[in-house]
Amino acid sequence: MNDDADLDPLAVDAVEALLADAADYVVPPPDLRLRVLEVVRERASAIRSARRFGGWALATVAVWMAVVVALHRSVDLRHMPNAERTQALANRWSASPAYNVDWALVDAFRFVRFSSPFTWDESMGAVPSSRHARENANVR
Repeated sequence: MNDDADLDPLAVDAVEALLADAADYVVPPPDLRLRVLEVVRERASAIRSARRFGGWALATVAVWMAVVVALHRSVDLRHMPNAERTQALANRWSASPAYNVDWALVDAFRFVRFSSPFTWDESMGAVPSSRHARENANVR
């Protein structure tokens, strides 16, 4: 290992002089500060925009979830038509020998599809008028 005592004092002075002369070679450009500030402003603006968008997105999701929960609680699913009720309606309509099960099921689907789900009731569903039209046309 070399100590400072082992170095030639003239060599040390020469190295120090070289370093002192090289100090003038390394100079930042005059617009460096402006460029750095511009990059910092752009990045800060991007971060601000991302946070703002994230806030809006979070608020939108929160409002959407609140609406979905409110709608879910307000709808009584027990009165909504389902497959069993549709089939029961089709079976009731097909009790007549002139009205087969296939057309009764089609009419039951159409009845359930085009009637208001909140007013649909098992007592509704008299034989649809399309049955009489099909009987007259002799189409099944």
